[in-house]
Amino acid sequence: MFALGDRDIFVSVNNFEGKVKIHIRQYFKPNGDQWVPTKKGITLNKDEWLLLKSYFTDIDRAIDHVEQEQQQQPQRQQQPPAGSRSDPPATPFRGFRTARQYCAELQQRDH
Repeated sequence: MFALGDRDIFVSVNNFEGKVKIHIRQYFKPNGDQWVPTKKGITLNKDEWLLLKSYFTDIDRAIDHVEQEQQQQPQRQQQPPAGSRSDPPATPFRGFRTARQYCAELQQRDH
């Protein structure tokens, strides 16, 4: 297992019914000694893992984009009144139906 920082989230790889599975999952210690997986997480097959890895550069760009937008936005002094409608958070996906479409556009820009 591979720990993601000092949290209770781990990545593990195993063989299930003859197929490689990659688990990114939250764990807990019911008796305080051994980590046990919870239902909170995701299991990927090898093809899904390879596809996810192929998006790492695009995901990094999206993270940078969100962080830059966040730095450019003025800090809000007050919270909006309870029950009022606030603006949706700024994301690089605005105008796109899915993150996949956003990544596809990024790839087209690079070529």
